[in-house]
Amino acid sequence: MTLAPFTGPFNFSRKCNEGFLAARGDVLLFLNDDVQTISDEIVGRMIAPLNEPDVGMTGAFLFFEDGAIQHAGHLHHMGQFSHAYLGSKRGSFGAFSSLLINREASGLTAACIAVPREVFVEVGGFSELFPGNFNDVDLSKKISQAGYRLLWLADVELFHFESRSRDPLVHSFEEKMIIDRWGGPQRDPFLA
Repeated sequence: MTLAPFTGPFNFSRKCNEGFLAARGDVLLFLNDDVQTISDEIVGRMIAPLNEPDVGMTGAFLFFEDGAIQHAGHLHHMGQFSHAYLGSKRGSFGAFSSLLINREASGLTAACIAVPREVFVEVGGFSELFPGNFNDVDLSKKISQAGYRLLWLADVELFHFESRSRDPLVHSFEEKMIIDRWGGPQRDPFLA
């Protein structure tokens, strides 16, 4: 493991890209500083599906401190980029038991993702134009547009103490930029 200190103004994308430049492995694991593991052996579980040649990224099941669901894959639907099952209770099954199985998703939150180095390089990493929000939406779109699948993993659970370490404000320029870049999503193909 290599420590890559970051001293500039907050830019999540730049921090991740600088971490990538310091990393030496074939797989990159991006893990926020505001998460706490629940599951055992998260690294192995995050990396294992990447052995399938068409899997470009894996992501975790994240919970708020009170146990409510924070992230069960991104939902790109009806003009919105959001989190599937946001706020649902821990232990919920989801539609057609979709919270009990590993499944494809339209996007994954960068608080806990694994990406093969070659895929990250191929898509150009995180766009530093998105310093605080939608950087993971943009990365997810780039990876899926390159022909790779995104897998959300039901058995990799962490608490995510989201926005305790930074201002949670979503700026209008960020929303406009993600829509300008990718268009407004219509019907999410993975909506159960």
